[in-house]
Amino acid sequence: MEIIYGKHAVGAALIAARRKPKKLFVSVNIQSSIHLPAGTFSLRDGKLCLPNRKETVPIQVCTKQHLDSLTSNVVHQGIALAASRYPLQPWSHPVLKQLSDQVTQSPKSFGLSVLACGVQDPANLGSILRSSYCLGIKHVYLSERKTAKLTPTVCKISAGASELLDIFSVQDESSFLAHLHDLNILCLAATPEPISSVIPHFQTDCLFMGSNALIHRTLKPSGVMLVVGNEENGIPEKICRACAGSISVTQARDSVVDSLNVGVATGILLSGLRGKPTFPPDSCSVKKQHDRSIKRRPWKEAFREQATRKILE
Repeated sequence: MEIIYGKHAVGAALIAARRKPKKLFVSVNIQSSIHLPAGTFSLRDGKLCLPNRKETVPIQVCTKQHLDSLTSNVVHQGIALAASRYPLQPWSHPVLKQLSDQVTQSPKSFGLSVLACGVQDPANLGSILRSSYCLGIKHVYLSERKTAKLTPTVCKISAGASELLDIFSVQDESSFLAHLHDLNILCLAATPEPISSVIPHFQTDCLFMGSNALIHRTLKPSGVMLVVGNEENGIPEKICRACAGSISVTQARDSVVDSLNVGVATGILLSGLRGKPTFPPDSCSVKKQHDRSIKRRPWKEAFREQATRKILE
């Protein structure tokens, strides 16, 4: 049993129906309905009615001091929900196949997912989940390698996004990445520097000028998996080398504050990867020549040639 708190988090938990709610705690009397960012919930016989479900949730009106005690003195906005834990399930091949099939069935679709490997700060994990939800990501994978758990704190920081996403655990990252490769899902490691001289590296100043067109239009993978790592040590080298490429955020300053936190960086990278590819006028002829030169070639070969020829520069 956990205590979820905050208007966004509680509303999302009630709407998503992943958890089993036990009791709702509020600091004010409720007359006929309660208004939350996720929607309006009506009351019946003093209990909260859940949308599209027959079950109801008991409501207890309590003091702010009691809510403070329940939530360990965090900012709860006068509402908390006692509910079961998030039903985190291990990843499975059918889940990855579903991601691949989305692209096959809809050519305009572009499957993008996130693997968090060793993200320890709940604030960063919550930020990653919130950005993922807002940018249209459906699947997020959490490595069991020292990664923060889906606690009420993560739920609150994510503004309830953790309740609305399909989140899976990953125990063996090597096996997981091998399955991604088999399904033609492109793995990009978020690293500040290139992994090696033979593994392509992208930066966001190129992403918004057309390098994502290479991924979307030319390579035609069945999806992209963005891998993000630990706040201090980044992604383990073994996992980095299992990825087909790396990607980083271009920084204008790095003398004193030398990097972005992983939550902010993930949001920027996801936005760049999912954005509609655009080309400046003077690059159109280069794009056409490049498209013709790598037509009908395996995406990995084209990907590596693209890096060595530095088409994106």
